[in-house]
Amino acid sequence: MKGRLGMVVSLALVATVALGQLGEPRKKTDAAQAFERLKNLVGRWEATNEKGQKVGQTYELISGGTALLERFVDPSSEHTNMITVYHLDGEQLMLTHYCAANNQPRMRAERYDLESWILVFEFLDATNLANPSAGHMRRAVYRFLDKSRFTTEWTFYKEGKPAFTEVLHFARPTSETAPASQSSIQSQKEKNR
Repeated sequence: MKGRLGMVVSLALVATVALGQLGEPRKKTDAAQAFERLKNLVGRWEATNEKGQKVGQTYELISGGTALLERFVDPSSEHTNMITVYHLDGEQLMLTHYCAANNQPRMRAERYDLESWILVFEFLDATNLANPSAGHMRRAVYRFLDKSRFTTEWTFYKEGKPAFTEVLHFARPTSETAPASQSSIQSQKEKNR
């Protein structure tokens, strides 16, 4: 009897410890839905940087609509033109940022809030990063305000801590309307069948 009771108590203790170590489950990001939201950015966008200079950003669906290519262009400097590619990796939404800092951080979407339309990417790893203390982008936050405006916040880390955050408020040029995303084009084709 003591043997069985000891075994039951031991199993209960192991289960309690295991559940305690798991903690709260990580909230899943609806990657597919977040990626569809990003696809709606296809086209041209403009913003004014903190120096009062106009910058541009374009989005283009590539690889059969499985990736979104972002081109950031700062006309005042050829060294700050950058590319970011967004894509799904199974149930995860990923980005790779080809940075002017000569490294390529990869980030994973950790949060997508449907009510506030906020999408948060956090650092996963990087290529061509000299060491963990070297300067690199570590976090990107997208706030979708409506169909013609959104804000980005990119946080650059150096020496293991935030060095600066670049906040840009993008809007579509007034002469341009939003082009249809690949998914809405496909939906329209299906309706016309």
